[in-house]
Amino acid sequence: MTEDELVEFIGGLDNVEVVVAGPDNGAPEAAWGDVFFTVTGRRMPFATIVKRDQPGDESSRLHRDGVFRVNIGIGRAALRERFPGQDGEAVDPAALDRFFPHPVYAGHGFVSVLNPDATAAEVRELVVAAYAREH
Repeated sequence: MTEDELVEFIGGLDNVEVVVAGPDNGAPEAAWGDVFFTVTGRRMPFATIVKRDQPGDESSRLHRDGVFRVNIGIGRAALRERFPGQDGEAVDPAALDRFFPHPVYAGHGFVSVLNPDATAAEVRELVVAAYAREH
């Protein structure tokens, strides 16, 4: 699943606002090109696509050519169910196409995956569930 396919799918859900971070919307330069998906009237995104490492969040090694990370707000309970008793030590946040708790926002219920391929169907399911939580 490509970035464009993800943007088309997530942005195609009813009442979803898509914001691509850039100089025109006051985003910090480090986030330019990242994509944020929010339900109209909500402030926080339920999904994001990021393309660069951020200070304190380098574990996914997004500096690699063509690597991007999809982050989905599935909720704390769903995240605990998916990763029972884990603090992230048993997962590799730099592995492609494998789900892991978000390196920084797992405490807010975000799950992540790099360059979803075999996981694309599950990404769609989780996005729809996250959207339904916000809608």
